[in-house]
Amino acid sequence: TKPIHPAITKARVQTHIILKQQCDKLRFMAMHDKLTTLYNRHYLMDEGIRKISRARRKEEPLCAIMTDIDHFKNVNDTYGHLMGDNILKAVAVSLGSTERKEDFVARYGGEEFVILLENCSLDNAKIKAEKIRESIEKLNVENVSVTSSFGIALLSDKHTDFDMLIKDADEALYKAKETGRNKVVVY
Repeated sequence: TKPIHPAITKARVQTHIILKQQCDKLRFMAMHDKLTTLYNRHYLMDEGIRKISRARRKEEPLCAIMTDIDHFKNVNDTYGHLMGDNILKAVAVSLGSTERKEDFVARYGGEEFVILLENCSLDNAKIKAEKIRESIEKLNVENVSVTSSFGIALLSDKHTDFDMLIKDADEALYKAKETGRNKVVVY
């Protein structure tokens, strides 16, 4: 066989590098929310199934926290969507900065976020949610204050799938909103 010319080898290597970079970018885009760079809802649903399976297999607790920025529609209506985007990004940083390596934070949609806490008791999940709530309450995005309400659900035998666990966390979130907002409620 004839030896390959060095210029061809170099071109192949460069093409391989470019294709790998493009694949990595597409993989990131498929799994992450563009605005906040947190994981997106689509990936959350897949990861939630895996985390429930792992928690049951290892017989460890799994908590789901759902949070929603209080009065977010008023922010958009009063200050504009650019301000709303800035607040979403700031809240995402607060949510992400408090996570353990095994914690999973995703943008659920709009101004709602979900945090999955593996091997975390309900008491520890409440402590964690309260710390996050306090960090968000301290945010001041261009002189606009922010608060958020939280609902927590602990995986139990009644949760036959991930949707049921999220539904219970969402129900607790709505109780937090109905009873004054800027608080943590457990299902």
